[in-house]
Amino acid sequence: MRCTWVKQDVACTSEATHPQVGKDGSQWAHLCEEHDKKLNDAVGSGDVKKLMAAYIQAQGGAKAAAARMAPGAQKVVAGIVGALRGKVGQ
Repeated sequence: MRCTWVKQDVACTSEATHPQVGKDGSQWAHLCEEHDKKLNDAVGSGDVKKLMAAYIQAQGGAKAAAARMAPGAQKVVAGIVGALRGKVGQ
């Protein structure tokens, strides 16, 4: 299985070795060594912007993250993505 990390529409082509599992037992991402470290570094940083960006990238990008969520939550994801791109209030 390939790593699910996508940044700016560029997908990682490395082999995934680190499944990411939610509290409900579902696997929400499969990461290579490099991207598992990036995700863990973002979590450890305490920086919300870095954490949210890594969480979205780990799932395969904004579109994949939005598809995983309930239709009502898709507006929240779009807002987060806009904030990460600095487009809030424009």
